[in-house]
This record gives sequence, structure tokens and C-alpha cells, in this order.
Amino acid sequence: MEKGFYSWTLGFSLAALGTQDPKLCKEFQDSLLRMNAEEVIPLLRTILLTDNREVLQKVSVPSTIIQTQKDMVVPISVAQYLHENLDGESPVVIIPVEGRTPTRSPETAHECS
Repeated sequence: MEKGFYSWTLGFSLAALGTQDPKLCKEFQDSLLRMNAEEVIPLLRTILLTDNREVLQKVSVPSTIIQTQKDMVVPISVAQYLHENLDGESPVVIIPVEGRTPTRSPETAHECS
């Protein structure tokens, strides 16, 4: 990530959006590139590498888990794991779109314009 932030943003954009749509991927990549790499890399490292599974049993409030149908970053198995390990009620809602950001998917892009 540190050695090739530009390349990482392109790869992450493709994975996060779950699409090969060049316009959507370029828009998302540009938004990532507007961030200061020196500030965002530590944040991304924390988000992507932190493991908080041990606290799930302590979460007793009802929690709806919203998951896209096909997410290369966070697969459905993660939503299922959360559901099985949260202490409170935790229904899983699967949104029938691809990618990490359903509001930017090709299926919903027209709704966001």
C-alpha cells in the first residue's frame, strides 16, 4: 500500500465496487486519491488489519447486518460469522448488488445521480 498508493487505489476501487465500469471505478479512485496518503494509510491499515472478534459476544443490542450479495472485500461469510457471534438479535440483510459500496454500484448508480 505504501509503495504504490496509486496502484492500490485502482485495485481497491475495482474490488470495492465489484464492477469493471471504468467511469465508476475512476470516480471512486479519484476520491481515494484526494486523500493525503500519509494520513490515510495508517487509517486503512487499522481498518483492514484490526481484529475485534473478541468483543462480539459483548454486543447485546439488536444489530442489523447489511451485506451486499458479492463483496470481494468482505464476503457473506463475515456477515454470517457476525450473526452467529453477536450476543443480541442480529438479522442479516443481503442487498442484491455487487461490491463494497452499494450506492456506487452499477445497479444503483442511476439512483445516486
